[in-house]
Amino acid sequence: TFADLVRLEGKGVQQVLRGVDVAVLAVALKGASAELAAIVRENISERNRESLEEEVQNLGRLKKKQIDEARAEIARAIRELESAGTIALLRGEESEDEYVN
Repeated sequence: TFADLVRLEGKGVQQVLRGVDVAVLAVALKGASAELAAIVRENISERNRESLEEEVQNLGRLKKKQIDEARAEIARAIRELESAGTIALLRGEESEDEYVN
């Protein structure tokens, strides 16, 4: 799912986001947790971060379906990269060993 971005290391997040259009990312972030939004912003280039902020500011009300579709596109990218062995999600017991600053 879109929320699986928090279960990736930085490089994995970067690889997923590299293939996602900034406009799609802005829609997907609508209503997302602060933690997830921060992870996205930390793992994109400064230029893309500026474009993302502009897109987010220009978003008005969105239908839940639009947000779900944008998040599904990102989830597909996660699944494709995971299937290819390019990224690995932390699962089960591994996620219990995560550190929090």
